[in-house]
Amino acid sequence: MVRVMRMIPTCLIFAGPALVMALTGCASPPAAGARPVAETTERSADAFLAQHFADDGDVSAVTTAIDLDGDGVEEIVAYAAGPMLCGSGGCNVLVLQREADGFAVRMDASVSRLPVTALDSRSHGWRDLTVGIGGGGGPGGQAVMRFDGARYPSNPTVPPATMLDAADAAGTVLIAQDAQGAMRKITAD
Repeated sequence: MVRVMRMIPTCLIFAGPALVMALTGCASPPAAGARPVAETTERSADAFLAQHFADDGDVSAVTTAIDLDGDGVEEIVAYAAGPMLCGSGGCNVLVLQREADGFAVRMDASVSRLPVTALDSRSHGWRDLTVGIGGGGGPGGQAVMRFDGARYPSNPTVPPATMLDAADAAGTVLIAQDAQGAMRKITAD
């Protein structure tokens, strides 16, 4: 069974063969039964992402919160896009774990596509994740990203990431296939 969580609403439009981003003021309603990320958490995650991608120009993201390690504190899962982050294989998916002084990056996976799913299975106490892969001449599908005790893999197209076996697909969709429409510009303020 796959459950769907909602993303933080605002809109992003992709146009033309090159990645061209233009933000608009439209908003999409949250999915039924969804719980929004707290505004203060969203602002602190945005500030962290703005600093993390400070040298990468304009960056937009969609985020959601879920407890991946079972400690009762939600981690932030972000899909970040921008001209310096995205290519034919996809963009970046991050997992941010809260710390006293901000966040620790537990995953920064390039060449990732949507959807992002948290599987019911676990590795080293953390839920396994899937990200979409494809483009760039490689095979498409869903790659399983397993926590190794310190972090998740940084590239879903090479080991230790593996392709998802349909029998192991039970989980929760964190960031849906169509989430580009829910992205917002990341700023430090």
